[in-house]
Order: sequence, then structure tokens, then C-alpha cells
Amino acid sequence: TSALHAVDLTLTSPLDYQVVQRSSPGKGLVRIVGELSEDVAAADTSIEAKFVGEKNEDGWLRAGGSISGKKLSGTVEAPAGGWWKLEVRVSRGGKEVAHGSVAHVGIGEVFVIAGQSNSANHGAEKQTTKTRRVASFDGKAWHIADDPQPGASGGGGSLVPAFADAVVSKENVPVGILACGIGATSVREWLPKGATFPNPPTIESRVEKLANGAWASKGTAYDAFIA
Repeated sequence: TSALHAVDLTLTSPLDYQVVQRSSPGKGLVRIVGELSEDVAAADTSIEAKFVGEKNEDGWLRAGGSISGKKLSGTVEAPAGGWWKLEVRVSRGGKEVAHGSVAHVGIGEVFVIAGQSNSANHGAEKQTTKTRRVASFDGKAWHIADDPQPGASGGGGSLVPAFADAVVSKENVPVGILACGIGATSVREWLPKGATFPNPPTIESRVEKLANGAWASKGTAYDAFIA
């Protein structure tokens, strides 16, 4: 049995510093995905998760899911708050055979932020989060959300740290940010492809003039926002 305890579990979801949108004031559903260092027979196995905070530690929670060879996937209902340390274990016949963890996971509020300069890192002074409970996603990883925000066009300051800190202070949950602002854009440029309007914005690269004299969005900013 000692060999069974040597199985490593590397978690790919959630990621470190990821914020999961809560589904109610007190909880949210976390998707757990991972890879085991060796095959584990699926029969008689269970997946459990535990969320550990500085001041509290809930017990092990049964995670619905499955194991197929080296692949593990499941979901677990987590308490709102964080940063939590997420512990995941796989047991067979009541004995732990694999264990993995993620150091920082938040269950809170997630915002996608679009718009022009103030959302897009074109502020004169870079801002920092005071609560340190705000994280931004760059498409691959999450990081504490000090300016500049990944995904937006500029390299300076934004409204994000102050805005998100205010939400953290009011709600007492972490905040996740997905920024995609583009400096100097008009609302017209953020419309879906084909949406029409009578006059062009200042910058015309994301719009086109139609044969009837109206203007239409090319949809590129909108597509980035949705993605």
C-alpha cells in the first residue's frame, strides 16, 4: 500500500489565485480538473475537497466527478470567501491514494471590464490593490491585480484596483478581473458585427461605411469582449 500513497495529483483547475463566481451569497461551484502521476483504477474511488482559511477549516467535502486513467474531473460546492487553500484527495477503500492542492482559490465576484482609457491602463499613475484579494486573468494564469491589467491595451494605470478593493471591502469576498479595454474607443466600436449607426467614431478602424451612408461595427472589439 505504500506505493499507492506515492501518486501525485497535479491540479489544472482551479488555477492559483483564480476567482470563481459565486452562485449565491454564501457559496459557489468549483470545477476540479487534474492529472495523476499514474493510472488509478476508478472502482471504489472517491474524490474529496477541503477549503482551508487562516481562521477556519471546513471538513472534507465529497466532490462529484470521476477518474479515468490519469485524468480526474469533478465539481464541489465551496464556501464564499478566500483566499482558501484547496486540498483535494483521492481515496480508495477508505485509504488516501493521491493528494494535490492549490494555494489560493477565491469564491467571490468576477467582472469583465471593457471600455476606453480608464479601463484600459491609460491612467497616469499605476494603482495597486490594497486588500490583495483581487486577481486578474491574462488568458493563461491569474495574478494579484496591480496595474497594468493584462488583456487591456495600455501599460499605465486603471480604475480596477480601487474599484475591486471597494467590492472586496463591501462583500468580504475576493474579486476576479478579466480586462479587455481599448484606449480611445467609442461605444459604437463595441457593438456586435453589423450593428449600424449614423455617424462614425473618432477612430474608424473598427467600423465600416455602408453603401447607404450608414456606418456599421466590424465586431472585433465585441468579439474580444465575448471571448
